Amino acid sequence: MPSGSQTLTATLRRPRKQFWRDVLIFALLGPVFGLVAALWGIPLAFIATGSRIFHAPAPVDLGVLKFLPLGYYIGLLPALVAGFVHAGLSRRGILPPLRLAIVVVGVGAVAGYVGVALAIGGIRGFNDWLALSAAAGAVAATLCFALCEFLDLKRLRRARSL
Repeated sequence: MPSGSQTLTATLRRPRKQFWRDVLIFALLGPVFGLVAALWGIPLAFIATGSRIFHAPAPVDLGVLKFLPLGYYIGLLPALVAGFVHAGLSRRGILPPLRLAIVVVGVGAVAGYVGVALAIGGIRGFNDWLALSAAAGAVAATLCFALCEFLDLKRLRRARSL
């Protein structure tokens, strides 16, 4: 007879198709979320706090779509790393709060920082643009994580109702 913690771990483990679904969510949506955060969300937060780093966020129009390939160029590798880490931890049955901390802080922010540093030619020190990329990576990882958890919760509710 399995104990309560063994049953919880078995419930938290995901089938293989959820593993690849999570990786695809991070790969397809992570760079878009990071781009949106880098162009609008984070600059607005800096402006609201009175920081002089940014004078104005990018204009909100369809012309910003031209940055989408750049977002994928810079953000795809960090998003894939975060997706594989999230899916691997999920497959092992690690609890969501710990997964959130590892994926967002450990992987999302660091991978966002390193991804931009590599794209611009190496790490020469910490500057505002690298801080922005780390924050954008953390925001993108948080949103992808939330979407994966929402879909898993939906799956668990559907399984309980059967």
